[in-house]
Amino acid sequence: MTLSTITLAAATSTFGATAKGKLGNPSITGAPEDQLRAPLEEYLGSLSDLAGYAAGQVVLVGETSLADLKTRPDYAVTVNNALVGFIEVKAPGKGADPRKFSDKHDKGQWDKLKSLPNLIYTDGNSFSLWQNGEIVGRVLSLDGDVETSGAALQAPDGLIGLLSSFLSWAPIPPKSVSELARVSARLCRLLRDEVNEQMAAGNDALTGLAQDWRKLLFPTANDAEFADGYAQAVTFGLLVARARNIELGQGIDAAAAELRKTSSLIGTALRLLTDQAENREALKTSLATLTRVLDKVDWDKVSKGKSDAWLYFYEDFLEVYDNALRKKTGSYYTPPEVVTAMVGFVDEALRSPDRFDRARGLASKDVTIADPAVGIHSSSPPTSDGPAAATTIPSAAEPSDQDAAWPPMREANAIQLLQIQAAAIEELRRRSLVRTGNAPLGDYAEYLFARAMGWSLATNSAPGSDALDGNGVRYQIKARRLRTNAPGERQLGVMRSLPDDTFDHLAAVLFDRDFAVRRAAIIPHAIVLARAMHIKHVNGWRFMLDEGVWEIEGVRDVTRELFAASVD
Repeated sequence: MTLSTITLAAATSTFGATAKGKLGNPSITGAPEDQLRAPLEEYLGSLSDLAGYAAGQVVLVGETSLADLKTRPDYAVTVNNALVGFIEVKAPGKGADPRKFSDKHDKGQWDKLKSLPNLIYTDGNSFSLWQNGEIVGRVLSLDGDVETSGAALQAPDGLIGLLSSFLSWAPIPPKSVSELARVSARLCRLLRDEVNEQMAAGNDALTGLAQDWRKLLFPTANDAEFADGYAQAVTFGLLVARARNIELGQGIDAAAAELRKTSSLIGTALRLLTDQAENREALKTSLATLTRVLDKVDWDKVSKGKSDAWLYFYEDFLEVYDNALRKKTGSYYTPPEVVTAMVGFVDEALRSPDRFDRARGLASKDVTIADPAVGIHSSSPPTSDGPAAATTIPSAAEPSDQDAAWPPMREANAIQLLQIQAAAIEELRRRSLVRTGNAPLGDYAEYLFARAMGWSLATNSAPGSDALDGNGVRYQIKARRLRTNAPGERQLGVMRSLPDDTFDHLAAVLFDRDFAVRRAAIIPHAIVLARAMHIKHVNGWRFMLDEGVWEIEGVRDVTRELFAASVD
């Protein structure tokens, strides 16, 4: 703690004189709250000094004043480079109690900002502290008027304490699943509101992402539905990261990269939704607060070691986030005891010789379960032959007339089939029956590029190139699956006759262990030739697809396009 050389009375007097000069100057144009900013910044700096913070510890990051934005407070405040809260400045005379605002814009703004965990409202005359929508203490008013009192302005008792409470804020780790659901729901709602606001303002990056969202997942989704889906996807991606003890303090991109190692689809989706700098900037109020708060989540303590802790989460989450959506989607938790009884009755009826005469009950091959989850993660098979067995791979010891046309194979998507194939090859490798595990990765990569980019695949006899675009540009397509993400795994297959210009661009993709698209790029031939290494004993060139490739001018990042094609 530092010893301040100023007094509260002197700082307040200086604030009053400076503010009066700004607000009373007829030559200065702009909204009154904008004229208040510079005097207020100086005043808050002095109050921080009086509260014991050294110069440079407390930083106010001012936002450009945009009247239409309701989710962007005037200042984000950091202490020692860590976000602690926000400050919203109103025109003198409006007061600092948002519950009493009559202006439509101010009321709508408060409805959104009350989701923030730490927020100061001030109009220069009054100050109030709000945490999670609840006032801390009371509204404190200066003695005098910031527009007219000048140097005679005086501070009330408790003002330094209010600021100290604001600056000392730190996220409190949730202690239960229901508490975590409430905390994350409030911040998810703020993120949804911020996305909605940016979409209405015509944000190009988010508009483009929304278009991809419709092509990829929900063709009929409107902007509001996109905002809802985006907010929930990002929030749950961050929650899954914390459930795997992945820290969020290094940024969402770092967390997504780490998450892809164990949950590649969720990790890739999280990265694609947040990887554009324009989107992170546009949504920084909610994204910064989300990562700061959720980074403190300790899933082991929240779940208390119970594997079914997630069962109650979504119902509690929706109750706070959007109770109307909860009712619309029917998201209500069904107790395991009820599920077990319901499943048991059905299984017993199926086994009964007098009814359906299916000896294996729900596990019978001609029985289909319409909702295999039986609600939110509520699967409670009454016996070892219960519904869980119905979704497992049939044993080789139990041949049937369906084995030749196994339904799970026919119903699986491309990624699931590749995962099955990869698991089989891994077992073959373990038994030393095969030495590699690459096929049919190349064919799948060609399919994805052709689908994503609209190319035509060349015939098998086409030398050096695998696809053509509408302008006749030739592409050679290469792929690698990162089983352990060791550096050598990024080495692409041998390229023959590389100096002979048999292709114009190299189209390369890296897959995660479970075949989710990790990164993809289109690389000009000249760059490939400059970076490739000739290997004499194979009479060909090897190219290392390391992360630096995406930083080279002329290389096109097409990860988003291939990811969309892979899950569409």
